[in-house]
Amino acid sequence: MLGGGNCIDLDNYDGEVAAAVPALLADGCRYAIVGCQEPAIASGQIAALSSGGIAVIGVYAYLYWGADVLAETAKAVSVASWRQAVAACVSITGVARPVVLKR
Repeated sequence: MLGGGNCIDLDNYDGEVAAAVPALLADGCRYAIVGCQEPAIASGQIAALSSGGIAVIGVYAYLYWGADVLAETAKAVSVASWRQAVAACVSITGVARPVVLKR
C-alpha cells in the first residue's frame, strides 16, 4: 500500500523533467507512472524523478491502432526493471482497458 501523496502520469512528450521535480514535490506529488514510447526518454524521466524523491511505481505502453503491439510492449518491459508494466489497450469504443504485464 502506498502512503499519502499524489501520483503523476508522465509520457515521453513531457520530455526532460528534472527541473520540474521540486515543484512537483511542493505540490504533493510523491509517485509517478511513466509512458515508454521512447525508452531513452522514459529512462531519463525515471532517473530524474527517482533521484529527486518521487517514486516511480509503474511504467506503461500505450498500444495504438496500427502500431506493432509486440514492439510497443517490449519497450515498456525493457524500461520496467522491477516496476509493474501496464499496456493500455484502447478498444474501438475508445475505452482504455489496462492489462498488467509481469516479467
